[in-house]
Amino acid sequence: MDQAPAATNGDGVLRRTLLLSLLCSAVASAATLPLTLKLWTIKGLPEITCTGKTWVELGPGPLNRNAVIALLDTPNQGAENQKLLACDDGSGHDAPITGAMSQVQLVRAGQTVLQGPMRVIILKPHVKPGHSSAVVLAVSKLAGDLALEAKDGKGLLRLDHTRGISIYPASYKIAKVTEITVYQVDTGPPPILQPCTLFYYRDDPTSRPKVVKSKMDCVSLIERADAAALFAGKVPQKI
Repeated sequence: MDQAPAATNGDGVLRRTLLLSLLCSAVASAATLPLTLKLWTIKGLPEITCTGKTWVELGPGPLNRNAVIALLDTPNQGAENQKLLACDDGSGHDAPITGAMSQVQLVRAGQTVLQGPMRVIILKPHVKPGHSSAVVLAVSKLAGDLALEAKDGKGLLRLDHTRGISIYPASYKIAKVTEITVYQVDTGPPPILQPCTLFYYRDDPTSRPKVVKSKMDCVSLIERADAAALFAGKVPQKI
């Protein structure tokens, strides 16, 4: 797990590098893929189908054709890296894609797609014998997410770019960490940072988390506040 604050400048370097050095082209024919693909989701394996002749796997950068970002199911393994796929009619033009389109992200020609790592963390809280529970955290560097373990190993802090900061106590054990490659549509400059909301989860996973608000934004809190204080629930309003 990361042991340092979010490297926001590093994300900018990654973005510029991709845009300057990678133009969108069909980097590999996905002819080995069947026309109907199973997607990996928590609730099942929905399918999408290319109605053309073949799938074409694209690289990151500005797109010159329509595509989808899909997380495919790998038999006996589960989820694999995301893929950026176009459906080709056999002559280099787009053919329709049908099926569970709500489970993929549609990318239009002219949009720019970035590529980067995502860490999927599964936490197992302490529960009564005979019961099971798990928390799945998707931590995308491209989106500005972050996961930090407490230095003493007693707790985990997760920065979610859409929700705020979630802090899990030591009773939530890390059961598995998987790293995958994901794609994200470039939406331009990041949004203006807002005051941060922190969610302190309790040992009992069925209990509502304690909510604490700060006048500072979440990124500044992590970069400038004492991490031990945040884990202990001491949230500064300004530094």
